Amino acid sequence: RSSQDICFITSDYGSFLNRYLSPAPGEIIDSRGKVLGKHRGTAFYTIGQRHGLELATPEPLYVTKIEPDTNRLVVGSKEELLCPGLTATQINWVSGKMPAQPLAVEVKIRYRSPLVPAIIYPKKESVEVRFREPQPAVTPGQAVVFYHDSEVLGGGIIESPK
Repeated sequence: RSSQDICFITSDYGSFLNRYLSPAPGEIIDSRGKVLGKHRGTAFYTIGQRHGLELATPEPLYVTKIEPDTNRLVVGSKEELLCPGLTATQINWVSGKMPAQPLAVEVKIRYRSPLVPAIIYPKKESVEVRFREPQPAVTPGQAVVFYHDSEVLGGGIIESPK
């Protein structure tokens, strides 16, 4: 869960991380696996990040995936950031009960993002979310919140983009 809670750091993220982590440089690759450069450590990057990659390319590239197990960053075009949905776990329902069937809602996938229309498919341990229109930079470890008629239904932690 690489990005969870880092938004609460009030100082420069890089300086904060340097105090607590030993940087582990690794490869930056494209979606086909071609090595494009090196990074200074996966903890210093987030999904959707464009600046600070230190890559000279004709088109802007964005971090589309962080692979901590292989210590690689995957980069791609803005279109490659788009996701049709997500899976969320650690779900909490305000009412204490999950909806019995799929439900049209609005969701928020990051603090400063707008509400976006979606359908949620509640399951026993998770929720599948399908956006009406694909959304950029769905980030594992971030919170997702479900709203229905301006009322918070619940939320959880993004497990993976879909």
